[in-house]
Amino acid sequence: MGTFVNQALGVLGLKLSRTAAANAAGLYSTLFNNGRVTELDGLVACARGIPGMLSEESGKFLFALCHMQQLEGDVVEIGSWQGYSTSYLARAVAESGRGRMYAIDHFGGNVGKQALYRVKEPDLSDLERNFRNNMSRLGLDSVVRLLPVSSEEAAAQLRRESARIRFLFIDGDHSRQGVQRDVDLFFPLLRTGAIVVFDDCSPSAPGVIEVIDELLDRNVFDRAFAYPNSFVATVGRELG
Repeated sequence: MGTFVNQALGVLGLKLSRTAAANAAGLYSTLFNNGRVTELDGLVACARGIPGMLSEESGKFLFALCHMQQLEGDVVEIGSWQGYSTSYLARAVAESGRGRMYAIDHFGGNVGKQALYRVKEPDLSDLERNFRNNMSRLGLDSVVRLLPVSSEEAAAQLRRESARIRFLFIDGDHSRQGVQRDVDLFFPLLRTGAIVVFDDCSPSAPGVIEVIDELLDRNVFDRAFAYPNSFVATVGRELG
């Protein structure tokens, strides 16, 4: 009798375990298919067809930072190329409902390194068209405000539109002069508590590191940490 009871309980336990697993699978499917929860791997799959210089993990990291941010304000990306990183940030803006999304790129590549930005056309004339098509394909064309101009012209436009930046992603000209120019132009538009991400913070881009070092010396940042090839910080005070 004891053996039979144990066997019966064992079978019952197995059935209960399978039932619990099935219920969990159903709940998981419900959670991730009703629009309440974003599955990051889904964002990766959508962005995979876009040429980019950012890793998938860094893309998910950008989305998470921007999406979970509580501060109100606009999101600005300097250096968008074909829209890979833009897709993550734009999705964060769309799903959080916080602010406008500006993508800034003159689509001419960095001076002396234009070949790195070529997709098909040697003169890079297809880059802006490709970007717009990529955003349209992902359903993000109504979210992203593209400014296909220089940093100077873009900053002037943002001032005219009274933009207040809560999240700034700097991935444009990596020379010291270029990074400093973007800091000088866009930092005055940052809100207190804004998140700033510098891409390519590595020995291969000494200009990025030099500018960050100077900002740290000036105590511009409230908190900061390093992520592979990136520097992330919050701005502790108004700079405008």
